[in-house]
Formats: sequence, structure tokens, C-alpha cells
Amino acid sequence: MNNVLSLIFLLSQNTLKNDLMYNIAFYIIEHINEMEEKSIKQLAEECFTSTSSIIKFYQLIGFNSYSEFKRQLLSNFEARNLQLYEKHQYLTEEELMDKIDMFSIHKINREDFMNRMNCIVNYILEKKRIYVYGAVFPINLIQSFCEDMSVMEIPVHGMQISRGKNKIIKREGVHIIISLSGRYMQTRYDEYQTLCQMNKPTILFSKEKEYIGNVSLNIPLPETKSSDYDDLILLIILDIIKLKCFISLKK
Repeated sequence: MNNVLSLIFLLSQNTLKNDLMYNIAFYIIEHINEMEEKSIKQLAEECFTSTSSIIKFYQLIGFNSYSEFKRQLLSNFEARNLQLYEKHQYLTEEELMDKIDMFSIHKINREDFMNRMNCIVNYILEKKRIYVYGAVFPINLIQSFCEDMSVMEIPVHGMQISRGKNKIIKREGVHIIISLSGRYMQTRYDEYQTLCQMNKPTILFSKEKEYIGNVSLNIPLPETKSSDYDDLILLIILDIIKLKCFISLKK
């Protein structure tokens, strides 16, 4: 979906450098529901920057004026809200679990799996903020998840893991680490452990069985009939989390 909401998330996720444009995108993701009343001067002040930097930001993603940028952002947000409601009117957890079984070599233990999903959702509803860590491709996969969760007033930030040394910062929220093959834990175990120790709760999505470490919750991913299906299962799991959050918040 090539809209302003998508572009803001893409800008924030596809950078290894926390520069000014990243910081503005990060702030907007955190405060989307407040943007309607926010002037360009207020936005600049709260991002600790100048109005000229805000102008550069909205021009970067294709807008000529702040009013047009804001109008499109709010319009996209409302459209996404409607799509989310329509999608979850008929979607069921059983249907999503059937899809996971379809791509897996062995059927998973549904009761245990759903207990783990419930635990994740409880963490999310308590913290109201999510950080997702992973390499370039897994982070790109979470785009739809980020947009839908923002509609539910739960900001999601993709934290791209580089090949070099990553600076680990203590952040308040739920921390999801995606390493499908387990390579991150195998090759950067000390960094991984620091991330788990500094930030709680931490949740691991991986097929890795040995290098689990001090993670709060492990979500063991099933073996699949083809590696091409690993990404599909990750997307389905994120859909289950979204559905459970949606149901809980609508009660």
C-alpha cells in the first residue's frame, strides 16, 4: 500500500542511522492520533528540530505542503482503521492456525502455541509499544503489522540489525526478536544477551533450539516443507497477534 502511512514506516525501518528524518518518523509513529491538532511549529518543537526540517521530511515522501501531508496521513489512517475492522469481522484464530499447519511438516501443539500468543498479547496490552529487531528482510515483512497496530494505538518500531556492532538501548515496551534461522544468536550471542537483559519483556521468534538465552518468552517456529514458507508462517503469527489484540481492545 503506497500511502503516506506506509512511507513513514518504510522510512523509519529502512535505515541503520538514527538521523533527523528517522527521528521525525519515529515521533509521528508514536503520536499519529495527535497529528490532527498539531501545527508544523508544534511538531518541530516536539521533535527538537526546526520547521525547515519538517518541510524537508514531508517533501522527502512526496508532499508540497504540511496541510496536504497531514490530510493524507489522517485519511490513510482512517482508511486503515476501516480495513482493519472489516478484516477482523470474519477472521478466526482456527482459520489462521490451519494455515500454519498447512505449511508445517508437523502439526503444532495448538493449546501450547495459543497460550504463548496470549502471553504476548498480554505483554502488548500492558506496555502499549512494540520494538521488533531483525535483519532487513524480516523487518520489511512487518510493514502491515506496524500499520494495523498503529490504528489500535500501539506503535511498532522496526529496529534493523546491522552486520556491525549494534548499540543496545534500554527502551520501554515489548521487544520481539526475529531470527528465523537463529543466525543472530549464534554469531552475536553477547549482543543478543545484552538486548534480552536490558529490555523486558523480550520475545524470540526462531527455529533455533540451543541459543535461546535469557529471553522472556520463546516462540519456536515449526519446520516447514520449504524455506519459502517460513516467511508466510511469520506473517500468519503476526496476524494472530493482531486479531487477539483487536478482539481484546474492542471488548
